[in-house]
Amino acid sequence: MKTMIERIAILGTGLLGTSVGLALRAAGFEGTITGWNRGAEGAQAALKMGAIDSIAADGAEAARAAQVTVLAVPIYATLDWMEKLAGVLGPEQHQGSDCRGGGAVVQYA
Repeated sequence: MKTMIERIAILGTGLLGTSVGLALRAAGFEGTITGWNRGAEGAQAALKMGAIDSIAADGAEAARAAQVTVLAVPIYATLDWMEKLAGVLGPEQHQGSDCRGGGAVVQYA
């Protein structure tokens, strides 16, 4: 029996996180997308564009409630978030959820 994903958390609603939310909607995802961003402006912009359904006050709590968590934070913050989430997610989340990272590295000339 295939489990349908109903709840996704996107931690980091900048360009990458907002793009993931918009792509999910374009692909027909009908579940709930919760976004968290360090700065309120990024989360508000993602909400206004329809990339997320709600803004979480706490990223770790959003991840705990989600079946899939997308880490769209700066590459240097990814390990910090993985450590935070390891202490927050219980066995039930580890069995039925997934955490994906999508950091980007830019080289400036």
